[in-house]
Parts: sequence; C-alpha cells; structure tokens
Amino acid sequence: MSCLVDYREIHVPEGSGTRVRAVRIGPVVYASRLLPSAGPGADLKTQLESVLDRVASVIGHAGGGTQDIARVTLFMREVKDRRVLNEVWTRWFPDPARRPPHKYLPAEVPAGYAVMADAVAVLNGERRVLRVAGLEHRDPMSIGVRIGGLVFSSRLFAAEESVESQLARLLGHARVLMAQAGGELRDLTQVTIFVNSRDAVGSVERSWRDLWADAKAGTEPNLHVVVADLGGSPKPRLEIIGVIPAGT
Repeated sequence: MSCLVDYREIHVPEGSGTRVRAVRIGPVVYASRLLPSAGPGADLKTQLESVLDRVASVIGHAGGGTQDIARVTLFMREVKDRRVLNEVWTRWFPDPARRPPHKYLPAEVPAGYAVMADAVAVLNGERRVLRVAGLEHRDPMSIGVRIGGLVFSSRLFAAEESVESQLARLLGHARVLMAQAGGELRDLTQVTIFVNSRDAVGSVERSWRDLWADAKAGTEPNLHVVVADLGGSPKPRLEIIGVIPAGT
C-alpha cells in the first residue's frame, strides 16, 4: 500500500476547455492567483464578489464548500480604504463566530484588475474560531481558526515600544491561539512577520532568533519577513500556521 498522501490537480472548466486552478493534498486544497471572472475594469465591489465566487467554485470542484475555507489572501492595488472589502466579506461570512481569517496585501495585479486571491481550504475540517482576550480586528475577520488539524491566524498585532517587546507580545498571542487549538508553540510550522520598511527586516530577524534561542533544535518555525505598507500602525504584525498533533 502506498504511503503517499493523495495528491491531485483541480481542473476547472473555463471557456472551451479546463484549467488547473488548485491542488488537493489529502484534505487540504490550495488555490493560487485566482482572478475575478468579471471583466477587467469592473468596480472593486464587483471584482471582490467575483473573485470570492471563483474561490468558492474552485473549492467546490475539489469537493468542498465555503465552510471549508481556512484562510483567504487578497492581493489588492489599494488596501488603505477597506470599506468595500469589509462589506463584501461580511456578506459572504455574516456570522462572526464562523468567519475565517483573511489578509490583504498591496500588490501589482494584472492590468485592469483590482484584486487577486489565494485560498486554503481543509475539507470536512469543521472550522472553529479561536480568540485572544482583548484582541479584536476592526475589520470583520477572526483572529484565528482551527480547521482539521491545522491552525491559521489573521495578522496578530500589539503596540509595544521596542521590536523585542513587540515580537514577544505577538508570540504570546500565538501561544494563546495554539493552546486553544490543542497545541503548543512547538507546533507552529510557519510564522510571517509584516514590516513597513526594508530597514526593519534585520532587527526583526535578530529579535526573532533571540526569542527562540533556548528552543530545542528543530522546533523553530520557518520565518518569513514581508515588507508591505498595510496602513495604520507601522509596528510589526505576525501571522501563523500550525499543525496540531494527530489525536489532539
């Protein structure tokens, strides 16, 4: 019997043929760089609705539905005015106790389009919202979810004075989420830290290494530092992915 996890490409009908729009590995579906089906030049609301329709369609072809969405990443030409995004996201996910996290990033998307999407889904994973006391987004998204054996967060934030204390507080938020999900910090597999300038990258990487200096070898998650002007506070923000041990 093969020990390989089931892997398949998700083909979606388009025009006179089909295109591979996602991959499925076991219960996990990953769709990348989905564009709105609405034509280039449509207004932002139409494009957001259209790109989420496409996300739902791709996940549907993989055997799932919107209840299986773990997280959506929206690449947008303009992220500082999120009123339209918030309106659309609330319509798609009206129940705050069931909303998946999402994130938005400024990006150059193909000409004529205002948005492009990546999405992760876990089929039949029973999405459960996670919380950190006193931490809530102004935007309509959850702080984090456990879905199947995976944990995803939106961007975690704090308002500490120094880089060191900021990252320590953010790591504390991550610890709370992982504990609620039934895991520990050692179950983190990836951490993404968002900074607003390239000058901040070096100090963030050094401070992060210091936080994990006493950790057992091999338990530190992969670190990615992303430079992006997200608007609002210039302080570093953090996002996590974790894998909860089987049976937990």
